[in-house]
This record gives sequence, C-alpha cells and structure tokens, in this order.
Amino acid sequence: MTDITANVVVSNPRPIFTESRSFKAVANGKIYIGQIDTDPVNPANQIPVYIENEDGSHVQIAQPLIINAAGKIVYNGQLVKIVTVQGHSMAIYDSYGSQVDYIANVLKYDPDQYSIEADKKFKYSVKLSDYLTLQDAASAAVDGLLIDVDYHFYSGETVDFGGKALTIDCKAKFIG
Repeated sequence: MTDITANVVVSNPRPIFTESRSFKAVANGKIYIGQIDTDPVNPANQIPVYIENEDGSHVQIAQPLIINAAGKIVYNGQLVKIVTVQGHSMAIYDSYGSQVDYIANVLKYDPDQYSIEADKKFKYSVKLSDYLTLQDAASAAVDGLLIDVDYHFYSGETVDFGGKALTIDCKAKFIG
C-alpha cells in the first residue's frame, strides 16, 4: 500500500450568505461593499470590487453584488470569487430590501472571537484536546476544563490555575 499525504482540506471556498436567525440562504439578496465604517449602500462610500478569475486576472464589476437562491455570490448567473484591494465595510440585504447584516470592518470581524465572547456570557470551557498540555488548557480556561482525552495525572504534577476557580469535568479515565 502506498503512503498517502493528505494535506488539502475539503471545504467550501465560496461563502454562503445566510440569515442570522434562521440560517436560510439570503436568496436573491444584494451585497454592498464600501469604505471602512461607512454605509456601503451610498455610492460615494463604495469601493471597487473585482471578480478574480482562475488565472489570477481581475475584472472590476458594478455593485451591488447579487446573491443567488443558494446564498452564493453570482455574476451573470455564474458563481464567482469577489475580491477588493483594501479592508471594507459590508452590508447584506435580502430580496425585500431589508438589511440582514452590516459589518463595519471585515478585517476586524472574527466570527470565532464572537463565539468566544458569546460563550463567556454563559459559560466558557475549553477542551484539553485543543491544547498541547494541561497547563496550556488551564491558562486558557475561564469557567471550566473538559478533559475529553485519556489524560493521566502524575505524582507531583502541578498546574497553575492563576487564581481561577475552575470546574473540571472528566469524560474519561484520567488517574493512572
């Protein structure tokens, strides 16, 4: 049997624009791109947007960008990759002209960070398997630590929890 080096993740390189409450595609919606912290619907605030072709060439297109029934950006009915040359604001509207989302600066928008902040309002735990060592996990933990791998505590092992009172949930045998 030959060795296989599988190192390319299979994922969707084209984002799907969805409604935040229902996660349905923003079918037949529109996207406006503008200068950071401005209303991109206003033509004076809009910046150039380009289709990036497979050969790396770029073609400037007019706004708004069109979202198809599947929630993907299309141009003349074809799926396209859209790029700009700078950070920007983005406004997304549904087919009725209602604003679905507004991002003031896409370079500062980090949905993973948003998720962490949202979790902190309730309870924020970390999984040991996400870190190399128990100390790394303990340093990152806010409210709890989920030991989700076979971890063996050793005699004399110390972990500095930095004055935090943490709840440790062990999901597997951990004393060896």
